[in-house]
Amino acid sequence: MNRTSKLFFVPIAFVICVVIFYAYNQKRIPSQATTSPKTSYLSVWATFQTQLIKRGPAPDSDEPLEEIKGEVEIIEYPANGLKLKGMLYKGKSEDKKPKPALIFLHGGNSAYVSAIYACNNFVKAGFSVFMPAFRGENGNPGDYEFVKGEVDDAKAAIQWLAQQPYIDKNEIYVFGHSMGGCIALALSLHKDLPIRFTGACSGVFEKESFAAWASNDKFGVPFDFTNEDECVIRCPVYFLDQMQRPHYLYMGTEDGYEEYNTWIRQLYAGSSTKLIINQVAGDHFSSLKPSINRFFEVIRPNFVNNSQF
Repeated sequence: MNRTSKLFFVPIAFVICVVIFYAYNQKRIPSQATTSPKTSYLSVWATFQTQLIKRGPAPDSDEPLEEIKGEVEIIEYPANGLKLKGMLYKGKSEDKKPKPALIFLHGGNSAYVSAIYACNNFVKAGFSVFMPAFRGENGNPGDYEFVKGEVDDAKAAIQWLAQQPYIDKNEIYVFGHSMGGCIALALSLHKDLPIRFTGACSGVFEKESFAAWASNDKFGVPFDFTNEDECVIRCPVYFLDQMQRPHYLYMGTEDGYEEYNTWIRQLYAGSSTKLIINQVAGDHFSSLKPSINRFFEVIRPNFVNNSQF
């Protein structure tokens, strides 16, 4: 496979997973009866121990991580007693000064090199982009937890990256897609992180979603989806009145934007959040690139004196 084809290769298993996710969201209009729990998210997160009924790697995540010589390298980072791997995309810049960074959280259950290249406008502007693979993904150790332990892994990736001498620890941003978008939204609720703000293309889960996903082995829901506590802790949308930083959410016109925008506004009528919802053209797949571009434009004013912008 040549370099050009690698840029556009997406594992078939990932496509199947996201198509199912997309189709489910298209059929379902979020319940207007669902209300936001008023418990402290951070208190619950600190004490909640997920009970897995299935242990093992993430479903359909046996694709090895790839390197592109001179551009993308495989990096190991520590996370909660595990040694995990991810991809670091620094481009070909010879500038040795610490760079701003984007943590890109992939969709589906696997990190793949074509996804990180969707962030090439950040690299061209002088950013380093790190895409962590989580526990149980791409040959990493650990058990797949479906947006619980993976949030802790994302936090560990951010904290590790902030300590690297080639990164400006005061200019770290997070963006996710689909499953990674849900993780990015969860990170907006955690205050112990050196990040400016977060963003995502899609990734709004509701607690009822897991029952539908559990019926399909491509998702491999590894916990008891009839336990509401297990579901709610994986749905940061119910805690948006406790956000620690802004989160820029982009949703495609064909990816449920109207329904979710209305639902979230109803959930938080009379209260304030730091969620900024934006509509972009496209479906669950084609909306990713314009969403990344829009997020880049949000960040750009922070670097008005940087000639690369």
